[in-house]
Amino acid sequence: MTPAPPPVIRRGHPAAGTPPLRTPASKAAPGQPRPLARSVAALLLVALAWAVAPALATAQSGAAATAPSRPAMPAAPASAERSVRPGINDPYRDPRLNVRELAEGFAGESREAYAARFDVLRAMALKPGQRIADIGAGTGIYVPLFAGAVGPRGRVYAVDIAPPLLKWIEATAKRQGLAQVTTVLGTDRTTNLAEASVDVVFSSDVYHHFEYPQTMLADLSRALVSGGTMYVLDFERIEGVSSDWILGHVRAGKETVIREIEAAGFELVREVDLPVLRENYLLQFRKR
Repeated sequence: MTPAPPPVIRRGHPAAGTPPLRTPASKAAPGQPRPLARSVAALLLVALAWAVAPALATAQSGAAATAPSRPAMPAAPASAERSVRPGINDPYRDPRLNVRELAEGFAGESREAYAARFDVLRAMALKPGQRIADIGAGTGIYVPLFAGAVGPRGRVYAVDIAPPLLKWIEATAKRQGLAQVTTVLGTDRTTNLAEASVDVVFSSDVYHHFEYPQTMLADLSRALVSGGTMYVLDFERIEGVSSDWILGHVRAGKETVIREIEAAGFELVREVDLPVLRENYLLQFRKR
């Protein structure tokens, strides 16, 4: 560390028209140092300052070396995942959401995910006492079935981003006496489930609604216990085969879905063979 130079004493300049002060040639008053003595003393002080400065600099440098360092600033977070389908969930955030109309549509026998619900339930082979999360539960067409399968000692978490849908599920559970059902308000990026809180995760025609699939899959993995199971029921999307509505609404086909889920740390166990499914597929994964 370079020592600071000694302070420079600046002399005042006389005002314009004022003759410069002259040092009196007379003797100094008794008890006062002579002018020559004052000059010598000033030079000695300057020399002493130059001699002490390096030692002070060394001491400061040593103190800086031995002082505890400040904790490093945390690294900037990785850039957030971009939405793969901006706006796909906007209708469910609409304050004018007609839940009753949705309930009628979701529970129509012409809707394959509803018509196949008992076949799907049997294929999942849930056990009493298990904890299952229904992601994007909607109006809860699977919630009572799951509650019956896991029994009173189990737990069903109905997760959705729309508070009116959760209120509908709560009313249904209360009416049917399903105390094991709990609703959870999630977001586009998180289920808000506790870590390792569920044994099984299920979604029905919801995966294509994941705006941030890798972020959501990481959250689902966090919520699942080690070796936990995830079931994905979603639309087949096949160019030249699927309807125009599916091709326009569903962003990815089954092969892409499998790749995305496997990349998130899951292992494909099987594609469940259910003859009743023609527009949909059911995949079973295991958390690695």
